[in-house]
Amino acid sequence: MTKKVFYLIDEEVVPEIYKKVVEVKKILSSGKVSQVTEAVKVIGISRGAFYKYKDYVFLSTNDQLGHIVTLSFFLDHTKGVLSGVLNKVADLGGNIITINQNIPIDEVASLTLTIDTKDMKVSIDELIQEVKKLKGVCSLEILSRK
Repeated sequence: MTKKVFYLIDEEVVPEIYKKVVEVKKILSSGKVSQVTEAVKVIGISRGAFYKYKDYVFLSTNDQLGHIVTLSFFLDHTKGVLSGVLNKVADLGGNIITINQNIPIDEVASLTLTIDTKDMKVSIDELIQEVKKLKGVCSLEILSRK
């Protein structure tokens, strides 16, 4: 299977049809209109053009770049450890996007957190140091940064 490649392109050089497809998607998701037929009419493109590009054109902003971090933990299987981790991340301004905790094996549970760090009060390295200090956190490492 071939790996998909994506390009980020400055809005100034994006063809008008792609911008209009994004606008149709915006008004559909906002609920201002409920039908594709109505949305394309408002924006001024054909249904065919919308369906041709809708799965390939997405809006990205500078705000969305570089703020998503996935962390991997091993936690003691002790009451309150997970909530302590979640509270510390929230206290430092991290917005938790996903949580995946597995069943404990030998009294240790693995945890994966994906965090939006855009509004954090500290760097990701400082967050890691603070969370590592919590009772019951056995290990913590960064899996990915996006």
